[in-house]
Amino acid sequence: MPKHKIIILLIVIMLLLSVLIYALSSNSKSSDAQLNGTQQNAVDPSHPVSSPHADQIPMRYRSPSQQDTAVNCQLQLTPEHGLRVTAQTRDCFEYFLSQVGEIPLPHIQQGFEAYITANYPNPARLDILDLWQRYLKYRQSLDGIQAVGLNQDDPQYFQSIFNQTQDLRKRYFSIQESDALFGHENQYHAYTIKRLSIINNDQLSSIEKAQQLKQLFDQLPDELKATLKQLTQLEDLQRLSQQIKSQNGSAEELHQMRSTLVGEAATLRLEKLDLQRLSWKQQVEQFLDKKDQINQSGLSDAAKAKAIQQLRDRDFSDPALQQRLKTYESVHQQGKALPFAE
Repeated sequence: MPKHKIIILLIVIMLLLSVLIYALSSNSKSSDAQLNGTQQNAVDPSHPVSSPHADQIPMRYRSPSQQDTAVNCQLQLTPEHGLRVTAQTRDCFEYFLSQVGEIPLPHIQQGFEAYITANYPNPARLDILDLWQRYLKYRQSLDGIQAVGLNQDDPQYFQSIFNQTQDLRKRYFSIQESDALFGHENQYHAYTIKRLSIINNDQLSSIEKAQQLKQLFDQLPDELKATLKQLTQLEDLQRLSQQIKSQNGSAEELHQMRSTLVGEAATLRLEKLDLQRLSWKQQVEQFLDKKDQINQSGLSDAAKAKAIQQLRDRDFSDPALQQRLKTYESVHQQGKALPFAE
């Protein structure tokens, strides 16, 4: 072979070797970066551990409603690569258990165990599966909780349920695990029990109840406040307003209770709504009285229908209001109490 061809061949071989070495080096660096990222997540509890197969659950283990969903399983690991129990651990368990009713529980268990085995090495895998089994037993034991002889509006009802639930949690979980899994739920239950105790305390006036309810609400963590504000405050307003009205309380007392519970601006909006509701109630009642008079007159059926429609058009010119009025006309015709908002 001519000398110059040998030289060219050697140069080509050297170039190919250089490309191969560079490629291997790049892959090595990429692998190191991925490993370092995984280790950082394991050490830093604020970062959930992700898996390259995080959404890969065999389709045979998925219910119809979860066929196209991403797996909600943001599990966190300790620096020693064990499970760090958090509220997200419970979210992961409940994601799988939400399929109950669509597929059998043993099938759900198999799917969960297959998912964990594929994505989490030991010791995390052992920790997760151990906690999962205990969580299943806890969930099944909840079905046996009862509060016999107690009304659901009675604070003792919730206290009994709460105490029995706490006993179950002590049976299946450590204190640290229970706090991590059920911390927010415990705060909500404690708030509910205290709230009902205040509402049902006959020794307190409506204004005193509003003051104590406001203080209790202000002590909640911000995340619970955001969740419960509209739900519980609306219910408390309705209960206390009904109590004041049933006791023939004054408008001033109603104003003070509302202002204490939800503030002056919201109270003014509620009072404006009261006036609108009162105006609507009076308008409907007057219409129904006149309609009754027409129906009791000696007019023909056609004349009665025409007179009633003229009355509707005069007092309720807006078609939307006429549509709303039909409900009250129907209820009145059946002899039932009219469904006015309080």
